[in-house]
Amino acid sequence: MTKVKSRKDVIKNIAIVFLVIMLVLTFFSNTIMNYSLAEVNGKYSEYGTIRTGVRGSGTVQANTVFEQAVKGDQRVVEVFVREGDRVTEGQVLMTLEPSAVADNTAELEALKEQLESLKDAYDRALLSRDGDADYTLAEMDIADAREELDLLIAKRGEFTEEKLLAIATEYENAEKAVEELAESIETLEEQIAEVSAESDDPAIVTAREKVASVKNVLKYAEEQLAKAEEDFNGVSYTDLTSLNSQKDSISRSLGKLYDNEKALETKYADLLALKPAMDKAKTDFDKARGEYEALYGAFDPETQPEITVPENPDENEVKRLEAWKGVKALYTAYETAKGEWEANEDDIASAEAEIEAVEDQIADLNYDYSAVTKQISSAKSENKLYDKYKASVELCEDEVENVKKNLESAEKALEDAVEGIAKDLTASLKTKRAELKTAEKHLTEAAADKEEADGVEGLDEEIKSKERALFEMEYNLEKQKESDAKANELEDYDFKKQKEEIDSLQAEIYKLQGNTAGGETEFVSKYNGTVTAFTCRVGDTLSDGSSVISIESEENGYTLSFSVSNADSRKLQIGDTATVSGGYWGSSISAVLTTLKTQPGGQSKLATFDLSGDVVSGQTLTLIAGEKSTSYSSVVPKSAIREDSNGKFIYITKTKSTPLGNRYVATRLPVEIVASDDVNAAITSPEISYIYEFAITSSTKPIADGDYVRLAD
Repeated sequence: MTKVKSRKDVIKNIAIVFLVIMLVLTFFSNTIMNYSLAEVNGKYSEYGTIRTGVRGSGTVQANTVFEQAVKGDQRVVEVFVREGDRVTEGQVLMTLEPSAVADNTAELEALKEQLESLKDAYDRALLSRDGDADYTLAEMDIADAREELDLLIAKRGEFTEEKLLAIATEYENAEKAVEELAESIETLEEQIAEVSAESDDPAIVTAREKVASVKNVLKYAEEQLAKAEEDFNGVSYTDLTSLNSQKDSISRSLGKLYDNEKALETKYADLLALKPAMDKAKTDFDKARGEYEALYGAFDPETQPEITVPENPDENEVKRLEAWKGVKALYTAYETAKGEWEANEDDIASAEAEIEAVEDQIADLNYDYSAVTKQISSAKSENKLYDKYKASVELCEDEVENVKKNLESAEKALEDAVEGIAKDLTASLKTKRAELKTAEKHLTEAAADKEEADGVEGLDEEIKSKERALFEMEYNLEKQKESDAKANELEDYDFKKQKEEIDSLQAEIYKLQGNTAGGETEFVSKYNGTVTAFTCRVGDTLSDGSSVISIESEENGYTLSFSVSNADSRKLQIGDTATVSGGYWGSSISAVLTTLKTQPGGQSKLATFDLSGDVVSGQTLTLIAGEKSTSYSSVVPKSAIREDSNGKFIYITKTKSTPLGNRYVATRLPVEIVASDDVNAAITSPEISYIYEFAITSSTKPIADGDYVRLAD
């Protein structure tokens, strides 16, 4: 009976497949990401030297050209040189004959036409002749075949019984090594799959315990924060602005009332002073009266008669009289003050009532001021408690945040511990895979040796086959040489017959012209040099004194000239030596600046150099004069310099770290070229003061600023 899988088994299988896919993508994600990226090559900018100078190109010309002319009217019989040939003094350039004296006869013209036809056929036969047969390829094939045969024989001699046994043993050992490495890789892959935060590795256990400890601290910190928030929520904050404003308002009102009270007291000062003056006068009178009565008896100010003193009073009588006058005066002052008070009593009462009303208002406002002051004091106490609890909450919040950061660090340490173990295992896996790759390569080589050893029996047959083939090649070559020799003999015979026929006809023409065959003369070179102009052809008639050839002589040297700007001309001095490029490999050419002449228009000058060494007239050369070597901090290949509408720039690579490794981004960096030579350029940038970057010189496809790229191996 077929067992039906449960839903739980299906889900488990799907989860396993998903994890396997994720693991594969994790290992190969970097390769997948980089597969479609442009591959770039480049070089780091570095400290270097730039050689600068004035550059120009021109054609080499000889300083001396000779012309040669013919004497008398002559006809060209044979030509031995052409333009570009080098000639020496005394060398025969062509043979001439005197011009015909009977050129107008019909017979002579017919013979000439026949002669030209025969010469043309003879020349064509010479041109079509293959010349001596070249057996180089056949001989090379024979040599190659002999070498292959020798190698086979030597190879067969290497395969002794001992070597065959060693090859078989080497193959078995290589096969075993591959199997063992494959098993080690499988074990490491299983260990990597089992690495997690719950592993029993000591480093992971320590990191895991640290995370648990920090979580407990975080729990305590959060409890303290909750308690502080509860205390904080139990108090309120009072804005003192309104109360302070109310207090200030009452204070201002009190000030005004005090000012009003003072003004009233000033206003009614005279009236209010009457009663105190009366009271003081009565007090003074009562005191003096008491003192008098204590000494002299009762004193009634209303009924007391005036004291009379005898003509010759004694001392006591004088004192009593003075005392009585004093008491009497004080009584009079009292009666006067009392009269004034009684006369103004109503006004005094009214003034006192007015002042009392103001004092009542002051008392009421003082009460209100005291009440507001108490409210402010109470609110300040409440606000202090509010601020205290608020500070406590903020302190607890900071502590929670710090503990959370510690928790993040602890969790990161745990992740790092897991990744570290996985990384070590992965490194071991990478090493084993590299070893496996080497072992597989060794196995492949051992298998090739074994296959070769297994085929030793066929080497003897192959050697016999090679020996037969070599014999056939050597035999066929000898036969071909014999056949070619006979064909050459027949060809030489035919050429000889054609030449005899041409000479016979030429002699007949000479006879008709009244000349002999001995009438030909040789036109020889008077100079050493190179033929630069020569237009004579066989049969041409040359008039007396006509120039027929130009010879350029190197005896007086060569020159080369090119135009330079006035700015560049200031970099040059007569006598400067120049570096020469454009000559053939191995040549040695020297160049010295001899003249600098202003050209028409005055915008440039013509620089002329004397040349010596392996130089040829008509050769195109490039010279660099006024060279200077300058060192710069940032030098890159010129191939790294790019330019668009925004100016010159280079692409540099910036490294971007990702969880799966480093990636590289092409980044545009604007630059200015300070100096350059044929290969390199010194640069600066307005964005960075010192350039030490990997500059991209080439890529497998177009790139732009911000593109991801991969570096060539």
